[in-house]
Amino acid sequence: MQLGRYQILKQLATGGVADVLLARATGGVEGFARHVVLKRIRPEYANEERFVASFLEEARIAAALHHQNIVTVNDIGEHEGTVFFAMEYVHGEDVRKLLLRVRERGQLVPLDHVVSIISATAAGLHHAHEQHGPTGEPLGVVHRDVSPTNILIGYDGSVKLVDFGLARAALRSTKTVTGTLRGQASYMSPEQCCGRTVDRRTDTFSLGIVLYELVTARRLFKGANEFTTMAAIVEGKVPTPSQFRDDVPPALDAIILKSLAKEPSQRFQTAEDMRAALEEFAREHQLRASNKALADYLLGLFGQRPEPWLTDEVSLITDANDFDTPQDPGIVVPPSGTDEEVVRRQAPTTESPLAFAQAMTEPSDDDEASTVAGPPVRPTPRPTARPARGPDDEDESATLVAPPLFDDVVADAAPPQFADPIEPQRPRTNIYVGPPAPSRLTRARDFIDAHPRQVAIGISVGTILLLVIMLSIRGCDDPKAVRGSALPGRAHPAFASH
Repeated sequence: MQLGRYQILKQLATGGVADVLLARATGGVEGFARHVVLKRIRPEYANEERFVASFLEEARIAAALHHQNIVTVNDIGEHEGTVFFAMEYVHGEDVRKLLLRVRERGQLVPLDHVVSIISATAAGLHHAHEQHGPTGEPLGVVHRDVSPTNILIGYDGSVKLVDFGLARAALRSTKTVTGTLRGQASYMSPEQCCGRTVDRRTDTFSLGIVLYELVTARRLFKGANEFTTMAAIVEGKVPTPSQFRDDVPPALDAIILKSLAKEPSQRFQTAEDMRAALEEFAREHQLRASNKALADYLLGLFGQRPEPWLTDEVSLITDANDFDTPQDPGIVVPPSGTDEEVVRRQAPTTESPLAFAQAMTEPSDDDEASTVAGPPVRPTPRPTARPARGPDDEDESATLVAPPLFDDVVADAAPPQFADPIEPQRPRTNIYVGPPAPSRLTRARDFIDAHPRQVAIGISVGTILLLVIMLSIRGCDDPKAVRGSALPGRAHPAFASH
């Protein structure tokens, strides 16, 4: 298949709005050709203006970034109504696959390689954060989706940050859809979860999560659903990594916990500050952090792998390739109190991902009506309640499907009871308590917020009717008042004979 001057070889990944393809650039002088990665908007969104605009802005932001630790965008084009852009191909693995292989072998990533990966990623982030416009004004680029899947490690030891599909910058002209989960919930910052203003320190928080997971080879924030995940993030209770790995010195504990501080003012203020702290730690502890050492380590884990255009093997990137297991669902400390208390303490905006995720966990009328013998059950959120995906909801990994959280806490719970012998339901734990049904006042306020125009018209009509009734009553006592009133036209029928 041909896409412009590119010959498509195979599909590498698929998302909500775009597909990622391996291709060969053809038509060069003297038969020159090179392999690239194409990101192509999916056909069903090719005619949607807002999707296309968001897609093109991702390309524009990425094309403005030129750094050894950021995947380069080389070209952008359109072919038969399909918009696409071309990126450099990185022969290697992402951090998620690295951790998956490490967990399969029961190993841990050496600290020198951890420092190499995170330091290089921080350098790329700092370059993006420092971008300025044509007139010298800061662009304020924020990646907003720093996660293991978006950090690539080449077999040559290079480290590159990819996927600026959720990046925000001053040059971005379209607005994102509020109330939806943009990015992977497990790697959001507290301010992202609560719908507050984000800046470069949001990216350092997300990079701190990746650093934590590289050190411990375990997930940090992963709940039974998006709400419990984000509730744990905003609570800000993170155990020290040394609790799970004996060779983590106090200096590295301090760096990781500082990057994961709940308040942005207490974190590293720039990605460069974080990189400098890691490199100072490496010097003090005589760690061998280099591209050559990282390349040798990757070769030892995965062996000699041919480039994908030399093999027929197809390995699509899917969310199933996670590096934790049901027996090890995460190490985050659960938030204290019910979900209603968590939301009240954090005071998120009504359109924040946290509030949206909470709404997705609310029981429906059918769930509340059902009665089950035994312990209460947690209703399953209805997929049909999720709004349509927006142009920024590109990565389908934003929707998490995870095993129950903290199995050891509920190990002594009663066996699950079933409302229906065909469709079992999961037991409610003492960690999550569903929100109470909204009051009439709350429902009325929500209706007014959602339909302000209709409410205003209703109030105006009601006021006019009340005025007419009052004047009619007044006219019964004084017929002349009707004739001399501010209401022109015919008199009231009761006084037509006067």
